[in-house]
Amino acid sequence: MRDITGLLGVREWRVADWPDPALPDIVSLHRGQSAAEWRARMAFGRLGSLEIELVENRAGASTYADWLAAHGPGIHHLMYAVDDVEAVIADFADQGVGVLTSCGVSSADGYHPRWATLDTGGTSASTPKWSRARACAAERRPRHR
Repeated sequence: MRDITGLLGVREWRVADWPDPALPDIVSLHRGQSAAEWRARMAFGRLGSLEIELVENRAGASTYADWLAAHGPGIHHLMYAVDDVEAVIADFADQGVGVLTSCGVSSADGYHPRWATLDTGGTSASTPKWSRARACAAERRPRHR
């Protein structure tokens, strides 16, 4: 955090461990399989309207552990707030892009992701992360297409 704080000028960070005990119904999936063993520490900082998320993978399989093993530390994803994460996943699935990691809620009618990291490794795109959990002004919200 010190490097980012000095480089970008982020002054305050909110640090949280994952899984969050306040969210007992959240289910984590990695490559379609349970990621119940995944543990991480996350730090969230603001730079104007931009939120910066730092992730320290602590245990278990995750897209973050895969990224570190292949590339080392660095920018992993950009997050876009959308109204319907499931619709974005379906749109990208139609183009052959799958889900690397997601977190959501399982209920009687199925699994409903709150965010998803898409596998764009075979494309020229960076790794996008789509979330409906983040508040974002409609006129500033990037479109998923």
